[in-house]
Amino acid sequence: MRQPISFSLAATIRPDFSPIASFVLPPGDWEVRPIKGEFTAWSAWRETSECQSPTNCRSGWLTSFHIWSLDFVDRPNSMIPVPSFRCDTELTALEMAKPTHFKLRNQALVSFFILDSYNDNRGGLTLTLRQI
Repeated sequence: MRQPISFSLAATIRPDFSPIASFVLPPGDWEVRPIKGEFTAWSAWRETSECQSPTNCRSGWLTSFHIWSLDFVDRPNSMIPVPSFRCDTELTALEMAKPTHFKLRNQALVSFFILDSYNDNRGGLTLTLRQI
């Protein structure tokens, strides 16, 4: 079993962070989850607005991302979308985040990314990936 890998994805255009991270992983069961690191959460909007509750905002903080691999043959576009609530704060978004599990049948390239236009976003995600 590999040691956990932690990495960050920027939700904005930055020279020091990328919106995508890719790894060649061996077959097996995997878990990825958001953690507090360089980033805590990201927002697709310039501001948080119209919160009916801490986890129900019209525009708010997210921990959503996508996972892509050609090994995901049973998934549309070989992708796993990871949803999240639209939260009032970055910490609320992180507290509500759940781990995501996936299985690789073969050694494969796996990419993790934030799928959005990057012109008005804030923040980013720090994720930890481990084989289980």
